[in-house]
Amino acid sequence: MDGSYLSSAEQTRILDVRAAQARVLWNHGWGRGRYTTFEGYLSTIPQISRPPWDSRFSTPVLVDTATRLCDACRLTGISFGGDESIFTIPPSRAPDAEVYWIWVCSRPTNAGMAPFHAVQLHNNFEKTLIAYEGVAYLIQYPMALSGGVKLCFAGSRLCSFPAYCACLLETEEGPALGVTEFCKADSEQETLLRWG
Repeated sequence: MDGSYLSSAEQTRILDVRAAQARVLWNHGWGRGRYTTFEGYLSTIPQISRPPWDSRFSTPVLVDTATRLCDACRLTGISFGGDESIFTIPPSRAPDAEVYWIWVCSRPTNAGMAPFHAVQLHNNFEKTLIAYEGVAYLIQYPMALSGGVKLCFAGSRLCSFPAYCACLLETEEGPALGVTEFCKADSEQETLLRWG
């Protein structure tokens, strides 16, 4: 993205968001061991992609999959008893790059809906998050998991039993990455969507 379509003020805001979100990941341990300084890590972070025309998708999220999912959860205090192999991701949802940006619809447009229904309801440009994207979202927007809501990531299905998909929920010990039923509605859940 060259940013030529943005005003000077918009370019500054986007550059600040890029550095701020990279700093959040760095402060939690991303890039450590691979880079000696934050500046070195920041130099590997791509520019934020152009915002989608659909204004519902207004929340940029930096995703860096170079850190394994179980390590990402450990670094951020999310309980998770598995590893990447516990979930399967359809080829159409597999990330194209190791580090990338997504635009998330953070408004509760799918509140209470079964993850399966959320997948079926939306168009080809709207996709459900995978577990790794959900963890990155929570790290950068920690208030998303408040009020007893369970965040569903229908892009990651349980390998051994695909009737379940990944979810983040609040427990007495803190946030946890677990599973929820793919086809069951629950008034306390929200299936997050990203653009593209």
